[in-house]
Amino acid sequence: MKALGDREVWLVVGSQDLYGDAVLEVAGNHGEAVARALDVAPAIPVRVVAQPVVISPESIEQVCLAATSNPTCIGVIVWMHTFSPSRMWIAGLAGLRKPMLHLHTQFNRDLPWGEIDMDFMNLNQSAHGDREFAYLATRMGLRRTTVVGHWRDPMVQERVGVWARAAAGWNELQHLKVARFGDNMRQVAVTEGDKVEAQLRLGTRVNGYGVSELVQAVAAAPEDEVEQLVAAYEASYTLSPSLRAGGDQRPALREAARIEVGLRAFLEAGGFGAFTDTFEDLGGLVQLPGIAVQRLMAEGYGFGAEGDWKTAVLVRVMKTMAAGLPGADISRLLSTVEEQLDRIAVHDRAALFRLATEACEADQLPWARSPIVLLDVPLDSRAERKFIVALQARSPEILATVPDGDQVARDALLTLGA
Repeated sequence: MKALGDREVWLVVGSQDLYGDAVLEVAGNHGEAVARALDVAPAIPVRVVAQPVVISPESIEQVCLAATSNPTCIGVIVWMHTFSPSRMWIAGLAGLRKPMLHLHTQFNRDLPWGEIDMDFMNLNQSAHGDREFAYLATRMGLRRTTVVGHWRDPMVQERVGVWARAAAGWNELQHLKVARFGDNMRQVAVTEGDKVEAQLRLGTRVNGYGVSELVQAVAAAPEDEVEQLVAAYEASYTLSPSLRAGGDQRPALREAARIEVGLRAFLEAGGFGAFTDTFEDLGGLVQLPGIAVQRLMAEGYGFGAEGDWKTAVLVRVMKTMAAGLPGADISRLLSTVEEQLDRIAVHDRAALFRLATEACEADQLPWARSPIVLLDVPLDSRAERKFIVALQARSPEILATVPDGDQVARDALLTLGA
């Protein structure tokens, strides 16, 4: 059972009509196989649904617009099985209003060197097609996540899962309604915010309601529901003697239950996913809804004290993204995200070296002006070699060593003037 199984992401496989029906049929079958594997992956909390292979600007635009308008689709995964000329994607991507993940993968984990022929090369052009797609997405300035690796790799599936959780959070923001009972605490700045901008940017609707409306809902709470809730409190909490039956504080416990029944009814009737209150505006409420807040937050509602609707929104979104994680707590989700960021930093070596080169060229690395020793430094990529060139231009002297037999590094250093 998926934690967010009522939501889905679409896998869209890109190709073109150049290859014939047989190739496109195989590409479609492969797309369905990849979608099934991702769909059953424990790390991915949403459903993954394969879409028909897109081969033209019209079919691409159609699936992008369909994803945008489909309420259960929270994001799109794109994969170029063959070469798919990226200009075909411009109109579709321009109209897509859902998060996008570019899965840079190939169907076969290992290349069948003894069997490769032109038919195989025509069918399996992910390296070509995904680079073409990435160029256009960058040219269009599209925000996206890129995951590189084989689709059966657990690390790849985990990274897709983290993106899916982020997409679920984004989707929650688009539809979230927040009820504010009273205003924020007087004279406080941090709980203020621009509700219009929040709705423009995030889609979240934040509206205020008089405490009198909540008081009416509390007063209308059915007595049998209040009694059932008091019994639930007794089963869930260790009550002090004064709160037990016959105790002098028993009416306060009943009032807490009455507030929870009324508050829950108000939130459910309005379709709210988060709420706030403030101790400076209780109106006709006998007490702050303390127990009610605890229990509603445990069920996934967002809450912010003293009118802090921004915190209420963040809590709701984090609870949505954390659904199904061990303990379903926010710290676990943050830890997972941090691990992914660490892995991304490790694997995206080219981006790391590009940043280092830019910093060096901008004279932001004081140590680059000192003599430098390069001990068996690999120079496998263009990004690494550009970084060494930037260091060369600033360091008065560089001494480099090369591992015995590393002809690639030796040739690279000689090319750089060593």
